Amino acid sequence: DSPLLVLGWVNHEVRYMVRQGTRILVQGACSAPEAFDAGHLKTPAALARALIPLLPKSKGRVALLLPTEILQLHELNLPNGLDEEELSYQITRYMTHTLALNPATVFYDWSIQVQDADKRVMTVLLAIAQQMDVVPFHDVFIDTDWQFSWASPEPQVWALAYGDLALEQHPIAVCQIETGHLSLWLIHVDGHVQSFFNTLDEDTFRQAGFVYQSATDAQSSASVQLPTRFVADLLEQKLPEWLGQNTLSSLNRMYVTGKGVNWHELNPLLQSRLGLPLRLSEEDFAANRLSQQLVQPDNGMAALWYLSKQV
Repeated sequence: DSPLLVLGWVNHEVRYMVRQGTRILVQGACSAPEAFDAGHLKTPAALARALIPLLPKSKGRVALLLPTEILQLHELNLPNGLDEEELSYQITRYMTHTLALNPATVFYDWSIQVQDADKRVMTVLLAIAQQMDVVPFHDVFIDTDWQFSWASPEPQVWALAYGDLALEQHPIAVCQIETGHLSLWLIHVDGHVQSFFNTLDEDTFRQAGFVYQSATDAQSSASVQLPTRFVADLLEQKLPEWLGQNTLSSLNRMYVTGKGVNWHELNPLLQSRLGLPLRLSEEDFAANRLSQQLVQPDNGMAALWYLSKQV
């Protein structure tokens, strides 16, 4: 039962958590602007200098969360009943013949989203990332006792996290707000997930008018947050555009995460506008008493916690 290090990144901030069994040994975030260029890790040694001293001095394995914005996502409809070898062949053929990609030059992973016995087809979600976005994170741990073992696409993590809940009730939405982008994942009742992403560019920031420094405690990383009313206006515009009014009205809950906004201010405002209950994903872990003293309701760590339970 060796420790598991799970990490992800937003711009030049790396968020990390070390878990051993049910215990969280350490978690936090570190900023390494000299290691990243436009959100891509370019200098692994610089990140290693910032990150490795913060980790326990023990042997363990590493799982990397691949953010939606670096992924190519494709849905494939394939015949039911394919074994693993046949499925792998069909996916490789799709990449080489349809996408004109060399599988040896990219990272790719897939998950079966829907199996429809009546239609005799299954829907497979294929996630593709450039090797240059994955390999540098492996290089961070070359001279350490940590072994880079997994890279998991973000949409798959959310689908596994909330798929059962969607099957039992209605579609589930997960929304992440960071200072530079807005992400949304829709988990349907049949199990498949859709991903939506919007970059907040300079024009958007000018529309917002200002950002402000959040009031965080000394042990959590400081962050620049977006004005609450601006984010509410943006979500009120984007949710019907992405989901359609029928799907939006069928939701009975939206989970939220991220460090780009004050959720305690935004949640009641959104609920009054949309009539949709919102819940912080991080609060699920506090309710489950998973190292409750380490759970901070708005630290954007929920996807990492879920990934740590899935690998």
